[in-house]
Amino acid sequence: MKSKKIFGILLLLIYVCVATAMLNDNFIKPFNLQNMLRSSSMFAIIGIGAVFVIVTGGIDLSIGSLIGLVGCTMTLTTRAWLEHPPAENGSFLFRLVAMELMLIAVGMVVWNRFRKGSAQINMRTLAWIGAGSALMFLVSVWVRQQDLSAWATVASAVIAALLLSLHIGWLHGILITKLRLQPFIVTLCGLMCYRGLTRFFADDKTQGLGTEYNDSLRLLATGRPCTITFVLMVGAAVVVVAGIWKLISGIRNNRDRPAVVNGLTAIVCGLFLFAVTSSRYWDGWETEYGNTLCTVGPTEFRFFELTIDPVAVERPARLMEYSWLPMAGFLLALGAMNIRRRLGLAGSGTNNAGSWLGLLLPFAVVVAAAVGLFLTQRWIAGEAISVPRIMPWKSGADLVVWGKIGSVFGLMAVVMLGVVRMGKSWTKETGCEGRALWLGTGFFAVLWLLSHTAINETRVQTPFFFLVAIGFVAAVFLNRTVHGRYLLALGNNEEAARFSGIDIDRMKIIAYVICAGCAGVGGILFTLDSNNVEPSSHGNFYELYAIAAAVLGGCSLRGGEGSVLGVIIGAAIMRVLQNAPNMIGIPMQLELFTMGIVILIGVIADESARRMNARRDKRMGDSAPDMETVP
Repeated sequence: MKSKKIFGILLLLIYVCVATAMLNDNFIKPFNLQNMLRSSSMFAIIGIGAVFVIVTGGIDLSIGSLIGLVGCTMTLTTRAWLEHPPAENGSFLFRLVAMELMLIAVGMVVWNRFRKGSAQINMRTLAWIGAGSALMFLVSVWVRQQDLSAWATVASAVIAALLLSLHIGWLHGILITKLRLQPFIVTLCGLMCYRGLTRFFADDKTQGLGTEYNDSLRLLATGRPCTITFVLMVGAAVVVVAGIWKLISGIRNNRDRPAVVNGLTAIVCGLFLFAVTSSRYWDGWETEYGNTLCTVGPTEFRFFELTIDPVAVERPARLMEYSWLPMAGFLLALGAMNIRRRLGLAGSGTNNAGSWLGLLLPFAVVVAAAVGLFLTQRWIAGEAISVPRIMPWKSGADLVVWGKIGSVFGLMAVVMLGVVRMGKSWTKETGCEGRALWLGTGFFAVLWLLSHTAINETRVQTPFFFLVAIGFVAAVFLNRTVHGRYLLALGNNEEAARFSGIDIDRMKIIAYVICAGCAGVGGILFTLDSNNVEPSSHGNFYELYAIAAAVLGGCSLRGGEGSVLGVIIGAAIMRVLQNAPNMIGIPMQLELFTMGIVILIGVIADESARRMNARRDKRMGDSAPDMETVP
């Protein structure tokens, strides 16, 4: 069920992107793609944090205000600490951590004595905390004696801002678990308190780092180390390795047929993509070094860039246009499998007219809608679709523009629904081979669409790599560790989780700490990206974007269900929905209205599908024979 939801929102993302690009090709220009990828990555990071809270059945409304507080803290601390020696700043940070560990130890003793009515305490835990406090104090003494550069001050300020966010998450968890307060109330109060603190600390004045960090610290949010082509090449290598691992494990596991088929499909698709994207480097390159990032002792870390022949730069996109050949091959193979099966049924005397109709009708609908899209594109060609305002009641010309917009989105919706129906009917009776061929067809179709964008010139900015690292760790934690299973079990049924021996208080605290930590990382990136913090508005409504991305990504607000990959796609949809109306000429005043309507439709569709599946499962359960009455 989770994979079906992810597949559905991925289709929604492709639907909006393709329709918008057909109406205005500026949507797929390098500058616009870079901005959307950067902002999507930062919003996806805070969305991942929201997932951990939502799967437990909670909510966090303070994300936006926390982003503002972290950004303000980082800028104010950086400027204030630059007036002191770097070693002193680093030493102060370690002493602060040491004192906090001591306070935690004292708090544990007090809590066990007065709250639980017992003086007993886990001495092993207390010993570890004491050792950690002593170690931090010794490190602070050592750091104070070192000759550090100004970068130590900047790093200390960034770490202090992150620690602040983690402590706030811990505070939320304590208030919710120990005082039994509602998450909505706790985080709503946090929303107001953190915004007020931000305005107080900044004295309602805009804060920023100035221009001295444009070529260093700010590159953490604005750096452009590589192109989309390079990222696709690395991704292709990962797909090939995963396919080989899947193939070997399938062969070892008594020749598991689905695993073998899926592994072979992944290898074929990954090798094709790797060959295409690596063509950029077939003629070699030259390395050029640029600005210095930082100096650690005698070592100087510098930025570098590869200089490649312009002809080689355009080669991957040109080769990717031939993706329609393997796409057609996969589709023909899948069609041949279905035709062969239906001819076999006809030879056995079975009446399968309905089966033929289910095979041909979706294909005919997709072809007809695609032809309609082509004709509509020719109709739009040569005319500017992006106009300052579209007012249907103002002039007949605006009615024509609305008609073009409606035609493209309507026909594109028909294509997507037809593709979904084709996938169901063409893979229903073909087993794992049919599903693998269908996924391969979709993979090469997406590559063909990418070949018509400016992927060769579009740079991937550094927030994307932060997202990849955080997303990978979060996905492994949530799906491959016992603590992730505990979080999902807690959201499904808290009482059952408690009776199963799960420390639900501890798991809730972990969830809120992770959420606040992701908000802290997002706050730093947002601040470095904009280079200013407006105390009264920085981060406003970001919590709603994070929650909306989580809901679009398949998270249930009732808890117990969530996907990191789904949230990343949901965040991308949110940014595309914010960008698309401006591209096609819809007034900016209707931007939030458009996003809200699309999200509402998506949630209604998801809930309707869930209820239909529940009714179908109930009918299948009712129709199953009672084993006790079967002779």
